[in-house]
Amino acid sequence: MHTIQEMNNEAHTLFCDESGNSGSKFYDLAQPFFAVGGWILQDSLIDASRSLILSEEKKHGYTPQTKGNSLNNSSRGLSYCRDIYHSLGQLGAIPYLYIAEKRYAVCAKIVETLLDPAYNPNIEPSETADPERRQTDAQCFYDGPEILIAEFATAYRNGDSKMITANAEKWMLYFLSLNSLLSQRLSGCLPTIEKDAREEFEAVTKGTPIGYDSLNMPCILRVLQHAENNIPFPCRLVHDKIATFEAVFTHVYNLYANAQRNILILKDGSPLTLGFRNLHSLEFRDSESEPILRAADYLASSSTKYANSAMADKPCSAELTECAFSALGGILVWALSTSILNEPCPKLGEAFVSNQFVRKVFGRLAGDLKDLKKRTTARHNTRNRFAPRKA
Repeated sequence: MHTIQEMNNEAHTLFCDESGNSGSKFYDLAQPFFAVGGWILQDSLIDASRSLILSEEKKHGYTPQTKGNSLNNSSRGLSYCRDIYHSLGQLGAIPYLYIAEKRYAVCAKIVETLLDPAYNPNIEPSETADPERRQTDAQCFYDGPEILIAEFATAYRNGDSKMITANAEKWMLYFLSLNSLLSQRLSGCLPTIEKDAREEFEAVTKGTPIGYDSLNMPCILRVLQHAENNIPFPCRLVHDKIATFEAVFTHVYNLYANAQRNILILKDGSPLTLGFRNLHSLEFRDSESEPILRAADYLASSSTKYANSAMADKPCSAELTECAFSALGGILVWALSTSILNEPCPKLGEAFVSNQFVRKVFGRLAGDLKDLKKRTTARHNTRNRFAPRKA
């Protein structure tokens, strides 16, 4: 058994894969969530983890070509996932999940576009470093008309500055009808939004890979930031090899990893790190030849399946709930611990989601956690391994 100090001094790898990637379709109601799931492993445990997964695969009768989405619809498939998750956990692997609700992400993009202090004189520059304020604004748009959210998503995906302008005017009138201060704040962008949006689209697409302007880019950044700021030194990231995803992932990694060293502390206390020192490499492998990437795919898929069902008020089997807890539970337990413990549990993931998601998904999951004490005790054992490091 390794001591905490030995684990902190050993190299780690985050193996990850995504679920819900709708490619160039910016806003996809059929796939409302985008998730990156993975397993954080000490490098000394990698070979044993591969052997374990191959053993479970053979025992349950699956193959390297099996995809996570195909496992979610049967008790047999979910039992297979559960056995892998439990076995990896007992070995010492740590589950990781970043999940984004696409509707909420579009609304965050609306805030970023229409309430940008660089183009809107009614917005204070300090707001860009205040995630809580920006998230509150995004929630206001999320609670607005679906037709306006979808219209903005289409306009942004097509780089249509005229449509962006028309959409901004409709949002201003909508918030004016509610006597909301957002109407006045939005009005500041209207005189120049068409020109500003056109120039922004040109700048974003010039010299960047296809997909850089999609919803995936901010999600990729959050995954990289988590690895840099939370996983013990040194670490690397291994992602499933997907041609449409690889270029933008590599571009974002190089943009931040090779920047001049700087750590910006946002108003909520979270760091935004440039010039990586901990996350030292990014590579891509084929999941059919890397069993741990298959387990990452399963983790992301079962989490999005549970979220889809919970948001639609559909029943979730005990097997699906247990699988979802392996990843979503880490985010939930961390959130609960920040309000009830002097020293919060390690942050094993992140959710970029609406208030509705919090109530329906995390609220429902919390109701199923009858053995919360036993599960959180196991997670507390990782506290020192994944405690945030000082800059």
